[in-house]
Amino acid sequence: LIRFQRALVQGLELDASPLLQLPHVRRVPKQAPSLQEVVKAGGLPPAVLKELGLDDEQRLDIEAFCRHAPQVEVSCRVEVSDEEEVGEGDLASLTVTLTRLNLGSGEAAGPVNAPLFPVPKLEEWWVLVYDERARRLVTADLILGTGREESCKVHFMVPRPGKHRWTVH
Repeated sequence: LIRFQRALVQGLELDASPLLQLPHVRRVPKQAPSLQEVVKAGGLPPAVLKELGLDDEQRLDIEAFCRHAPQVEVSCRVEVSDEEEVGEGDLASLTVTLTRLNLGSGEAAGPVNAPLFPVPKLEEWWVLVYDERARRLVTADLILGTGREESCKVHFMVPRPGKHRWTVH
């Protein structure tokens, strides 16, 4: 569902490379870096720009995209209210906080780069909590805010006693 939503917003096929989300990139280069590497480097390497036939103005558009691409830090906190000890069947809360490192205090994220989407589109962040041992989704939520720091609180029933290894995606 999440991959389908990305494909719909970006006007791409489901299995398309994330690099095709970059402005002016219409095909994946032979020695393609990951989108994460491109954003971290602040743009495409000169050899890739040349291979794609992109000019200086297009390079600047890609660099602007990289400066505005979200750089996010995720933190999580689990708590059980009104309980001294956590027990099986208790209702617990997981607070997930996203901090956009490339935004200053009071700033907000603008629309995402989605030139084929008919209206301006803002960032959406799915929070998926997955139990690796049981191989199941525990809970999910959506963060829609555009501020520097946004949070969501998801609730779940505490399963069997013992330690649990859950992954937040």
